[in-house]
Amino acid sequence: MKKSEKEFFGAFDLVDWPKIPDADVTAVVLCHNEALRLPYFLKHHKESGIGHFLVVDNGSTDGSSDILRDDPDVTLFPSTKPYSEFKSIWRELLANHYLVGKWACFPDVDELLVHPTWQKESLPAYLARLDAHNYECLLTIMVDMYPSDEEDTNYMPGQPFLDYAPYFDAGNYRLDYYRRKKLRSELPTPAVRFRGGARERMFHKHTMHHGVPFEVRLNKYIFPLTNSFEPKWTWRLLHNVFRPFLDRMVSKPGLPNMSKVPLIRWKEGCGFRGGVHRLTKKMNVSPDLGALLHFKYLSDFSERVEYNISRAQHDRGGAHYQLYSEVSQKGAKMQFHFDGTYRFDGIESLERVHLVRNVLGKHTV
Repeated sequence: MKKSEKEFFGAFDLVDWPKIPDADVTAVVLCHNEALRLPYFLKHHKESGIGHFLVVDNGSTDGSSDILRDDPDVTLFPSTKPYSEFKSIWRELLANHYLVGKWACFPDVDELLVHPTWQKESLPAYLARLDAHNYECLLTIMVDMYPSDEEDTNYMPGQPFLDYAPYFDAGNYRLDYYRRKKLRSELPTPAVRFRGGARERMFHKHTMHHGVPFEVRLNKYIFPLTNSFEPKWTWRLLHNVFRPFLDRMVSKPGLPNMSKVPLIRWKEGCGFRGGVHRLTKKMNVSPDLGALLHFKYLSDFSERVEYNISRAQHDRGGAHYQLYSEVSQKGAKMQFHFDGTYRFDGIESLERVHLVRNVLGKHTV
């Protein structure tokens, strides 16, 4: 058995290579106990233009396996290996074996990918635009979606996520340049990341001085979302001078990274470190910006937080989930809304506040 085959069958509970159909876009998905979200997650991405799903089912016990097994557009890869050690390995093995030279998508089950021309053209049609300009990946910003503060109903499987949680933060995201030279060399794509949004506002206010006029002006005039994804030396200089004023951390865990690279024309040997935030190969990044609408705050939020703390398979042993638990327990009911809350009414509502950037969509293929 070849080394690649040993690695493959060591990571999955399989004895043979499954055959998969050819598709314009194939999704690689990791799943553990996602029966609540799977029906609509699959529906949304099929309607967007994803033709097939390679799903790693990591020991689900809630019926997720049955949902996946019954879907003709899913190839199932069961694995009982620990998620914390294998999440990057699973993605890389599947993409390197099946998807070299093809468009691969890497969404989580609580995320909906929306590309800059979503609702106007399919994902394969949009990717043809990237191909025409020789771009190899799309950077996205994670936009935490949340319900009304008065919402007391339970989310039901198959219900559109946006019907339950249609609100998001605007005006409190910023663009951050990676400063550490060694890390930029090891993980060259992308050169920037996004910070901010509802998660930082609600769960990290004890670590950040939100609303200080000096910081507000820095975010608005020096680090706006409209800056280039390939920073010039002048911006790097300003960043190195002023960024410490915005990163006055006094406790851990650190601020969440709200950027991901979920759409990639896959290259052999490419990989991730941890989640889908940074790539080990230099890629030609599109000037467009897409969004991953992130639905962590459905009606099962508290239950999932405590479960993930006990499971201890996420980053730093679930440190972020521990923080969610501590903050949530301080109040009887979470209050999501603030002055910068917007209601989602289509892709244009994100574009208006610079959470989506449509540059190539203005050109014809």
